[in-house]
Amino acid sequence: MAMTGLKGEETLSSFAITVNGKVRDAGTALMPEIFEAYPYLNSIYPTPEKKVLLRVMEVYTGTVSIYDLRETPIYQNTLPFGDES
Repeated sequence: MAMTGLKGEETLSSFAITVNGKVRDAGTALMPEIFEAYPYLNSIYPTPEKKVLLRVMEVYTGTVSIYDLRETPIYQNTLPFGDES
């Protein structure tokens, strides 16, 4: 699994983080805590029937890569976590 988050409007004024790793289903035990931290989720998933479709996923091992194109020279670093570290 890989996912990338990007902040910035243009390539050379952007900052990106990529998480690449293995994912597992973490169950539903954290769901009440997540809904408390992000109450807007209740408007997206307003009923128990809608909430039952959700799963908490855990990225438990892999790497986080950081790319800051706002700097010269460009900053790039990769950090392992979990079994990768």
